Amino acid sequence: MEGENIGIAFFLQADSAYSVKIYDLSGRLVNTLISQKKSTGKVRVVWDGRGRNNEILKTGIYLIKLTVVSPYSGECRNLIKAVVLGTRL
Repeated sequence: MEGENIGIAFFLQADSAYSVKIYDLSGRLVNTLISQKKSTGKVRVVWDGRGRNNEILKTGIYLIKLTVVSPYSGECRNLIKAVVLGTRL
């Protein structure tokens, strides 16, 4: 069985450090998709439904956490979205 692909896209308005991490509902980090600094522009990341050890994760609800660090103030801004993994018909 192959993992399910979930696209994550966002736009950086300034050069910023950012990360995209996946958590299960118990708050356990299951994967860090990316953690880097990028110049202004569109960012697209794809999660294939796998964990840190490349294992296919169980069907369920997962949290995608986007963190962006302001280059001006150093303030962290977080956006968390829930996704359902493994519900293909």
